[in-house]
Amino acid sequence: MWGEIPWTSPSAPQLSDWVSSRAVLLLKNTHEPINLHRDTTVDEFLAQMIADKLRWETIGLFLTAAGRAVLDTMSFSPLYLNEDQRRDLVKNLTYLADSCLEMCISVDHLNDLQIVLQYENLVVHSQIDGDKSYHCWRRMGDLSSSLFALGFHEAIDEATSSIPQFIAELRRSTFARTYTADKSLAVFLGRPPRIIKAYCDFQLPSFSSDLWAGNLSPTVDGSQRLSATPGADVNELVVASKEPIDYTADTRCSATFAFLKEDILALARRRSSADIRNEAE
Repeated sequence: MWGEIPWTSPSAPQLSDWVSSRAVLLLKNTHEPINLHRDTTVDEFLAQMIADKLRWETIGLFLTAAGRAVLDTMSFSPLYLNEDQRRDLVKNLTYLADSCLEMCISVDHLNDLQIVLQYENLVVHSQIDGDKSYHCWRRMGDLSSSLFALGFHEAIDEATSSIPQFIAELRRSTFARTYTADKSLAVFLGRPPRIIKAYCDFQLPSFSSDLWAGNLSPTVDGSQRLSATPGADVNELVVASKEPIDYTADTRCSATFAFLKEDILALARRRSSADIRNEAE
């Protein structure tokens, strides 16, 4: 798709035509649904968003990842030499990623890839603008709406589910991360949380092998999965004796703490000190 770019002046009509045709193709691909079934492999999933199937979500994720890399890399002489140049590059990458996301939202074909992009976009704006910024607050609301619209708050029954296991784990991780971010913002800003656990069948991701590498053999059986139901004792969430310290472990741990934060937020709304004492105990 990109090997046909004309090596001419950027102002040449040939280049303008190339850009227009590729933009149309990207928009067409973004209109196409991402097909999933129980036996879909990782390669089949990725093939629907790269090469000739490239989508605006894919480009948005690339730009967002680049922006986060620049945020974490203080010096990289090929691209920037000082802090001002680094900040300018981050802002430009974020602006382009925002444009990709807005394009995806306008298409109105919600999918897993867009929700991941929305979450990563929220993280970038949190780092750039700060959690007090309305940009961050609005994106949290948009992400919460997308999660509910696609049913991420509902339990996934692996025995009857029509999606592959790696997508199920992706959805659980995305929901847990978003739930955690929602509680952090609510506590920091003193505002109501958007995602209430009483209305969610909360399933945390399993501490399993790398499903994206094609290994579909979890390190634990289904009975050891963390399932956080409304009103569950947080002590019931501690079920793993040997869990590797990685991104998934961080996701599970932070979501468990977020559960406690929601309980504390609810207690803070009580008007009677006696009620607060009884419920806290």
